Amino acid sequence: MKAFKTILVSLLTLSLVGAASAATTHLRITGSTAFRAATHQAIQDILKLNGSYTFAYVGSSVAKANTAIFTQTIAGNTTIIKTNFTGSVGGIATAAGLLTEGPGGNSFGGGGWLIDTTPQSTTGTQITTPSYDTPAVTCDVALSDAYQASAPNQGGKDYQKPVLVDNIVGVVDFVWVKSVSASASIKDLSTANAKLLLGGTLTEDKLFIGGKATTHVDAFGRDEDSGTRIAALADTGYGIHTAVKQYQPSPSTGTITKIVLWPAETVDGIAYPLGDPGFSGGGSVASALLQPNGVANNEYIGYLGINDATTVGTAHWLTFNKQPTTALNAADVAAAVENGQYTFWGYEHFMYRGSNFPVSEQLTGTALTVATRIQNQILNTDASISGILKKNMKVHRTSDGGAILPGP
Repeated sequence: MKAFKTILVSLLTLSLVGAASAATTHLRITGSTAFRAATHQAIQDILKLNGSYTFAYVGSSVAKANTAIFTQTIAGNTTIIKTNFTGSVGGIATAAGLLTEGPGGNSFGGGGWLIDTTPQSTTGTQITTPSYDTPAVTCDVALSDAYQASAPNQGGKDYQKPVLVDNIVGVVDFVWVKSVSASASIKDLSTANAKLLLGGTLTEDKLFIGGKATTHVDAFGRDEDSGTRIAALADTGYGIHTAVKQYQPSPSTGTITKIVLWPAETVDGIAYPLGDPGFSGGGSVASALLQPNGVANNEYIGYLGINDATTVGTAHWLTFNKQPTTALNAADVAAAVENGQYTFWGYEHFMYRGSNFPVSEQLTGTALTVATRIQNQILNTDASISGILKKNMKVHRTSDGGAILPGP
């Protein structure tokens, strides 16, 4: 109750300041899509404490939207919060490199920031033809499923510096998922077999007794902008920046009749070789795993966040190193993560520019106050929408794929 009153008093103070000198505060949030639902809920939770607000989004719902806008005016003082989730590494690059998002921008994601005058309502307005801020603008906050130290430093690009302020706001758990057409006997993936899968040399006989050495098991995975990919490569010990062999199926919907190594691509300004790139979103990986397979002597395994994995169905989830030992569902995976038994997880990071940047580029003032409230709301309450509350953890780690250590 004391914390609740403190928040209300702080908001009232800001309102009084606004009454004396009306102003508009903008806060722009980018980065990982994994915690977009939790972030959008946190934004609404802090705004409703001080009265009504309006919002709009691009997508089927605000929870699933990559792009949204939230507006609240109190005593003449307006707060506008904009989101444009483009990927973990892209978010880090945008924040650290002050890249700009939107038409004419130099960031590596799509979309942009919805303009201030976007039609909004108290129940949320779905935008089918969005208009974006011009000129393009950089972000204030970036969410990431990975530490900044795991971002690329290659191909003339160094996204590990300058170092951003990094606050952990939750835990993201992941699962290995087989194609709906894969053998029912494929039930578990070991660290050793995960490395073979990522390296393009896994065969069915390695996965179960009676499996065929002539049946290849190939990876459907994410591109280098993905925090999920970083978690998969880190947790298996394969190597975060070691090239993989991932496959592109065709057609994209319907029975798969052909697979090829993923074509070489440039991702986040870095050129990657044949086989190394992958799908740009987890939803696309899930969709590929849902398609019937028509390629002889081939099966497929992918890696997904829990929400995307749920769309494929828990019947196709795999245990990892025989964990969890209980039921294979979201609740049991989360419990195994919390207790340190299941290792395929990472932290959700809330990053922004601090003292390592010139004062003019730092997040300060009312925008920092609003960002801090969103950060704390995710940490304390809303992280459970997209992952696991950090306070539930009985273990911790200090790097992506790092050793599991006792204590929260």
